[in-house]
Amino acid sequence: MRFWKVQAAGNDFILFDRRCEPEEDWAALAPRLCNRHTGVGSDGLLILLPSARADYRVRMFNPDGSEDFCGNGLRGVGRYLHAAGIFAGDTLSLETFSGERRLRYLPRPGGAPEITVNMGAPVWNAAAIPARAPADPVIGVPLQVAGVELTVTSLSTGTAHTVIFTEELPEDALFFAASPAIEHHPWFPERTSVLWCRVEAPDRLRLRIWERGVGETLACGTGVCAAAAAARHHGLAGDSVRVFCPGGEFEVTREGEALWLRGPAEIVFSGTLAPALLRGELAG
Repeated sequence: MRFWKVQAAGNDFILFDRRCEPEEDWAALAPRLCNRHTGVGSDGLLILLPSARADYRVRMFNPDGSEDFCGNGLRGVGRYLHAAGIFAGDTLSLETFSGERRLRYLPRPGGAPEITVNMGAPVWNAAAIPARAPADPVIGVPLQVAGVELTVTSLSTGTAHTVIFTEELPEDALFFAASPAIEHHPWFPERTSVLWCRVEAPDRLRLRIWERGVGETLACGTGVCAAAAAARHHGLAGDSVRVFCPGGEFEVTREGEALWLRGPAEIVFSGTLAPALLRGELAG
């Protein structure tokens, strides 16, 4: 089975172009293929499929097999479609787990175009996140986890995120104790990603990221947008903000109610999976 490895600011994915091929049990394959020791290794799978209502359909699976939505993954797909000569227009529509999303190609002299994706409007309603916190919306609510009290703000930008504003990003001890505890907290029946956010200026944020179903990641497109939206809601940032993740820099711009995400995306390599890996015979 042919695949492409794509990455966006260190957020890496295994991409399968299955527009003319039958579906697989991707939820079962994801843990095997995403394993960085016995598989290809990635933060998730991207499946490119035909769509009856958009240009293409994209499914995304986390390493634990759960299906999700990912802005960086969409930009990786957009990069593949352009590089392979499959799509040469200026805008592209993609059917996703979280509804239809639009991509824009922005020309760059002498280089591949930059890709921005419309991430839609942030959702604050607790039932839609979903969240079962004692407040609705979940904005600036105290939460006790891992022996500390944190002030959290939860929202959805296509997937659930919980933002914690801090003067300094957490050290490993706090990060690795509190982040998974928040992800699996009873407030979040479908779990939540966790974003530790330092506001360096009204137009500059810095993140440390824990993604649900993955763990710590170098970047997260929906998370970047969630942090920008939460910072704006709290009066800490404006309509346009640069967000720095360990893997790279993003720009989030508000247009009307929608957030547009802009950042790097590239194809790293392509290859063919060994049949034994697909059958699970190489898994450790």
